[in-house]
Amino acid sequence: MRGLLDRDFGKYRLLERLGRGGMADVYLAHDTEHDRHVALKLVEIRGDRDSQDICDAERRGAQLQDQFSRVDTHVPLVHGWGSHAGWFFIDMEYVDGEDLAERAGCGPMPADEAVWVGIEICSFLERAHRFEASLEETRVRGIIHGDIKPKNVRLNRDGQLKVLDFGIAKGLSLTRKLTRNDFGSVSYMSPERLDSGDVDVHSDLWSVGVLLYELVAGRVPFEAETTPRLEAVIRSRQPAPPLPAECPPALTRIILKAIAGDLRRRYQDAGEIREDLEAFRAGLETRADREWLGVETVDERTRRTAPPGEADAGETRRTAAELETAPISEEEATRRTGAPLVDAEATRRTGTVEVPPLPAELGPGPKSGATAAELAAGPNSAPIPRRRRLAAALGLLIALVVVLNEASVWSEARQLRVDLATAQPGSAHDLWDRYQALSSRSLLRVGVAGLRGPLHDRLIAQADRVIADYRQDAPAVREAQWREAAALLTDVLHLDPSDRVATSRLRYCEGHLQRIDGESRKRKKQPAAQQLHGAVDKFTEAARLDQRWPDPYLGLARTYIYGLDDLDRAIAALNDAERRGYKPGNRELVQMADGYRSRAERMRRDAAGVKGLDQERDYLENAVKDYRQALELYRQAMGFGEVSANMRQVQTRIDETEARLDEISPDGLRDFLRRIIGR
Repeated sequence: MRGLLDRDFGKYRLLERLGRGGMADVYLAHDTEHDRHVALKLVEIRGDRDSQDICDAERRGAQLQDQFSRVDTHVPLVHGWGSHAGWFFIDMEYVDGEDLAERAGCGPMPADEAVWVGIEICSFLERAHRFEASLEETRVRGIIHGDIKPKNVRLNRDGQLKVLDFGIAKGLSLTRKLTRNDFGSVSYMSPERLDSGDVDVHSDLWSVGVLLYELVAGRVPFEAETTPRLEAVIRSRQPAPPLPAECPPALTRIILKAIAGDLRRRYQDAGEIREDLEAFRAGLETRADREWLGVETVDERTRRTAPPGEADAGETRRTAAELETAPISEEEATRRTGAPLVDAEATRRTGTVEVPPLPAELGPGPKSGATAAELAAGPNSAPIPRRRRLAAALGLLIALVVVLNEASVWSEARQLRVDLATAQPGSAHDLWDRYQALSSRSLLRVGVAGLRGPLHDRLIAQADRVIADYRQDAPAVREAQWREAAALLTDVLHLDPSDRVATSRLRYCEGHLQRIDGESRKRKKQPAAQQLHGAVDKFTEAARLDQRWPDPYLGLARTYIYGLDDLDRAIAALNDAERRGYKPGNRELVQMADGYRSRAERMRRDAAGVKGLDQERDYLENAVKDYRQALELYRQAMGFGEVSANMRQVQTRIDETEARLDEISPDGLRDFLRRIIGR
């Protein structure tokens, strides 16, 4: 499968596709002029306004990065930028190492390591937010990164942290709006950014909090099945789920303060986060500690003082009334305030002790003529053994009810176990509902013991049927089936939130749902970039969570070909799928053919835009190459779908394009005239 990697790019030899940065691809390349490896970012130059704005943003971002890299070592150096062969490029320092997304894919990060990462990123943001520079006669005051996430933070071989994909948000601010949600990743966007679309210092600080949460928890704090639902969850400003118990409480308080729903409760600049992280590392009290302890002290004081205060006030009222109506003798006062002294020898001789009257504050005084036994019994008339018997009987009754309930649940659970093993496909939702009902009734969880494993396997198996169907050359799976699979996998995660395989499958299903939405919007000529890039993010996360699974790359390939018109990324995705054991079939051949055909069509349109200029011939020649590549791929899939009709259409396009090349070529024109005259 051919792409940019098949050819040199000016003085650069493209060696490996490193990934996607912002709206571009980043390649490992060898600069033959300076004999060094570099990271080469490439953005295809197209004729539309969006493409022009993206290229302008990348150019300005490169200029900012070039200036800022001279004052902060967290930023890769920029060697140069320009355009070549229909592409805008940025030549940058290559950071050999791994990004935080790869590191996070290995599981939660130790607290001390995550704290170090947070300190380094905050140090970078402190300088960036204060940085001033002149850019094309425009004074820039402060740089907002706008897309802090694990994929954009890389650790080199020397253990140094580098921040990638830097400056594009600020570059966009100098061309049109600062940003819309087409740029950046929704999972790391603040509620305010989602509300207004504006990016500021607080946007970067929120992203740092989300990144720290993900590093120590192994997952992002806010998740949902679709991008619109995820945006709604974040905008609701609900508290993040609890961090794992292994996370130190002081670090938990720092992270939760960084992503608090109320902007006023968050850190107000990167320096505040850095100072708290450094204080935590040194074992000192943090700003987050002081705020948390201050709230707790007020609550504790309220709980301790309010009830006694009310009791004291009532007793004061009663005592004052008694003092007004009846003076208390010294002897009576002694009885009320202290226990009477009893002679031990007298006690041994008589065996009984006279019981003093109860204080007035504790209850009514004894009736006139009461016996010593009544006085000893006090105000409670039921003997202590009787109360104990009643309590024991009540306890036995409760235990009997619980046991009978568990027995009833166990009996119904036996049938559920049978149904889990024998029920027809399509009934998994019913099985889940029955388990939920039984689980809510089982107080001790004894009645539903042993159900979680079989139910987990059944839900996974049914979701896998949908996923497996998509691997066929002619899959029957549609949007409804993807939604059903996503719901099943969500149920699995209710059973076991730490199941990385189920999470990977869920992200994969969510990616297809966003892809379908984006392709539908594109066909209707509606804005679709957010949905399509959201699909790419979901597929990428699925691949990160299960790095040996080829299926996410199939979703990426389709999204790039039919959604984003990006053939080179599609080629790279299918190559990634093959490396993980997937064997491409007729569907992939046709997809690639469609991709080459679509790119050839764009080149013909571009050629029409420069008609009569030297560039027209280059566009047309490249179009013919892509048409011929499409034709060859269609031939390999002969008999599949509408391949025959597509081949006829492509051959017609080749003839038309070559005829135009003959017209604009002097030698070609003479040959063309000879053929006409000969006929």
